[in-house]
Amino acid sequence: MKGFKLILSLSALAAFHINDVKAQSGYVEDALRFSQYGSNGTARITSLGGTGNSLGGDLSNIHNNPAGLGFYQNSEFSFTAGYSDWNASTSLLGQTENFNKTNFSLPNLGVVISRAKGPLEVGDWRGGSFGISINRQATYNNDFGYFSNQFDQGSILDYYVDVYNDIGVPGGTDGLFFDAFLINPVSGGGYDYSPNATLALEKTEKVQNEGTMSQIGFSYGGNYKNKLFIGASIGINSISYSSTKTYDEEFLDDNNQTSLLVLYKKT
Repeated sequence: MKGFKLILSLSALAAFHINDVKAQSGYVEDALRFSQYGSNGTARITSLGGTGNSLGGDLSNIHNNPAGLGFYQNSEFSFTAGYSDWNASTSLLGQTENFNKTNFSLPNLGVVISRAKGPLEVGDWRGGSFGISINRQATYNNDFGYFSNQFDQGSILDYYVDVYNDIGVPGGTDGLFFDAFLINPVSGGGYDYSPNATLALEKTEKVQNEGTMSQIGFSYGGNYKNKLFIGASIGINSISYSSTKTYDEEFLDDNNQTSLLVLYKKT
């Protein structure tokens, strides 16, 4: 029981260490992730694949073509419901796992206030419309991972064994693997870890991602003689994203007792 508590303590401390050391490794992935977004909007524009820039009189004009608001003759409130189904398949050493994630959302919500002139009212300017809308551009909700229980597979401790054999037992959280008796000196010099992973080792990793990319848009579109439509807009973008990664190893040690090593990283 004492050894198990040490392993759990080591897991918690190692988690923070891994997070600190490798915090910059996600920059490239984040740049790719946040640079891609879909064509969400009203059901009309979404069904057209987002190719509605030349169409007026739609609430999506707030985000993609503010001049289109000049087509409005009446005020309008609109919301769009969305459903997404996300699937993933992973494979490690010939072992495949399938994952599925569904998501219900409101990808678009907004209102247009129109001040259009009637057919009998005089004036070259036929009025205009002001619109406010919240538009979801991307959803990051998904889960995936992998699992393996094959013989002769490596352990995460192999990395720290190499570190110990290269520079000795380091200080800080890296040294806790030695303090918890997971990595020990061996006869003839050097270090190795006690659990015999070649006999029985199960390792899993689960990744849970959550978040959205959204934009709040403010737009105005005007109508001149029903021939010229002009508009302007301003958008405020927001990104919310979190990723939780949990890595587990379970194996039999030299006394055929089950030990559990848990390392997790949360960003």
